[in-house]
Amino acid sequence: MTRKRVNDAQYGALWRRLKEVARRVDEETLSFERTMTELQEIIELDGQVITVFINPAKPFLQDMTQEGWELLKDVKYEAGEVQLELKEFLKPGETSVKGDVMAERAIELNANLGQKHAEYLLENQHLIPVEFRKFYLTFPGTVWQVSDGRFVPYLYWRGERWFLNFFWLERDWDGLGRLLSLRKPACR
Repeated sequence: MTRKRVNDAQYGALWRRLKEVARRVDEETLSFERTMTELQEIIELDGQVITVFINPAKPFLQDMTQEGWELLKDVKYEAGEVQLELKEFLKPGETSVKGDVMAERAIELNANLGQKHAEYLLENQHLIPVEFRKFYLTFPGTVWQVSDGRFVPYLYWRGERWFLNFFWLERDWDGLGRLLSLRKPACR
């Protein structure tokens, strides 16, 4: 029987691997609870994980120093592939937080990504899941200073594409904002 997205050999390999996991859970060489947690994470993250390739040497596409802005802070970019997942920075009951609070939570959530991450996604918009379009994606790891305050980059969807813009760190950030965090591998 032929499948749409996975060929017969791939499906067979998957099925054998799942049977091996079940066998090891049964003989208690794998924890049932951990196995179920890991499998659930895989299911929940389906379509919610973005893989990006960062080149730290690549200059900013939108270098705001050309507009007279000063780069106050930028994250250290590591070369290679990273996987990103969507994270909410508001806690239950909150409708908004100040930008500094959002930036602190980004660090806590391992979601302190910078403008080069945003620009990679801007150049590869096909990688961003459709479900993300209802949010603006914030990248507080890069902070720019201009005469009227500090700004951080964000991506937003309008019409038929994503755009890069900058927003005041001193202002309120609401529930439409999301961070992207470095994803921990599902299986260790």
